[in-house]
Amino acid sequence: MIPDSETRSMPSIRQANSLHRSSETRSAGSEVALFTGWDFTLPSGGSDAVAAGEGAKESKQSRNSPSPLVPRDPPKGRVKHVEMGYGAWPLATMEIAVILFCLTVVAPSISADEAGVYQGKPISHWVEQLQRLDDEDKELRRRAAYALGQIGPAVREAPEVDGVDSYEVLLASLEDRQLEVRWYAIEALGKIGPKPSVDDAAHPQTEQAVTGMIDAIENPPLDDPDIQRVAARALGRFGEAATPAADVLKKALEKSLEVDTKESDKLLLRVEAAYALWQIRKDRDAALSLLEVIQSEDNNAAYAACMTLLEFGSAAKGAAPLLVQTLGRENPDVRRAAVKVLGEIGAPATTHITAALSDGKAISLRDAAEALGIIADDLRTGVLYNKTASVDDQRAALQLLSGQIVPAAVKLLADADEDVRTTAARSLARSGLPSAAPLLVAVRSEDKSTQAAAADALIRLERYLPADGYTNDPLHKLRVGILPELLAGLKSPSREVDYATLRAFSVLPVGREAGDAIDLLRPFLRDRDVAIRRYAGKALDRVRTANE
Repeated sequence: MIPDSETRSMPSIRQANSLHRSSETRSAGSEVALFTGWDFTLPSGGSDAVAAGEGAKESKQSRNSPSPLVPRDPPKGRVKHVEMGYGAWPLATMEIAVILFCLTVVAPSISADEAGVYQGKPISHWVEQLQRLDDEDKELRRRAAYALGQIGPAVREAPEVDGVDSYEVLLASLEDRQLEVRWYAIEALGKIGPKPSVDDAAHPQTEQAVTGMIDAIENPPLDDPDIQRVAARALGRFGEAATPAADVLKKALEKSLEVDTKESDKLLLRVEAAYALWQIRKDRDAALSLLEVIQSEDNNAAYAACMTLLEFGSAAKGAAPLLVQTLGRENPDVRRAAVKVLGEIGAPATTHITAALSDGKAISLRDAAEALGIIADDLRTGVLYNKTASVDDQRAALQLLSGQIVPAAVKLLADADEDVRTTAARSLARSGLPSAAPLLVAVRSEDKSTQAAAADALIRLERYLPADGYTNDPLHKLRVGILPELLAGLKSPSREVDYATLRAFSVLPVGREAGDAIDLLRPFLRDRDVAIRRYAGKALDRVRTANE
């Protein structure tokens, strides 16, 4: 048996299979290897570019960085189910789901120590362990295959030791009598990658690996179809070297494989096959297949398909209408997965979201507001406030923010649901300066809920203003438009409006034309409320500074 200290860092099959992404990091322009072969139970109840500038990054970093998931001690036998529960929004539901499905940082305890070494032991040690075919303890070989996978590409470059080739030993493990060992051998080969081609032809060992993975898809054990998804995932990591597997992956995509598996397993295999085909040859049909899975009633598969779309970059733009429709699904985790993809699609998705809101379609208003906030955040930081962006792109970003996103979110400030109002306020704040004037109007609303939500948004907005001294043509026009609303707020008979307006005046950028506000600001210096006096003083300081 393997000591506990050595098994502690190796996840069981189902635990490893529940991770959605690999520990590989993406260099510029490369694809990230993706896990979608999970087995978990979702809770049964409720739980950047502007249109004119297509130079947006293909895939943005997750906005809520998840904590690394450290696997528990692996059980000695087969793990049939891993049930993952979700907490209440906003802290846990989407964030935990992202941890489970979009983990891009694997805990140090399950990574290689250095090139060619895992837990202080070299490749040769693990190869020797993997060769112990007469040992009845499958954990020994399973752990060895896992360790070689954690070491990664260094294995394929390792020299032979006593005539033993490390890659060849892994290939032999594809025929191991223990399913768990075969599972980890396939997974390891995917992480290690194909052998370099020889004279423009595929390396014989690469061909053998691809053939073994194809066989795992076509002839899975009756009691464990998971290995199909593991093999499809490994083929995707092989990239173009796995081109001979395209036909069988296409069959998996079309559900024409003559394999007797449950419908849910077939759907999850379609997700893996779609991403593998995308990695191998940028197959556009793969994206269409994912759209079909998203429309299925299987929440696990729909969630998986949404998260996989994140890797398709600009090719996912055509999915925007369906993803907006998905915001009307009952399952909150599927909806929030759709939110994430819509945010990734960015500006091209805006029209579809705002149209659905204006048409009164049956979608989650809270999730629609969240998606608009993600898009607004990227437009603000990536274009409108970006010193390197072109003026044309900045104007296009402003048009999208002021013309679509901000008006749609402002309307949601009047919603009866407090959660919707709060999310709309957050999204308006993330829109930056374009939301300032509309919020100053909304804060004067006679509806107290709208007024309070607008005041909350103005406070949140303080974090998202342009740096002092920075301006451009669109920002200058915004600044000019803010002043009349500030002056109107200072004339309001409501103390709540006075407070919100003065606080906004104390932080918003104003120009020389703000000198007209001095006479309106001075009386507030004698107000009985110390906060109002303080904000009035700061506002006067800003006006005087602008006029120096």
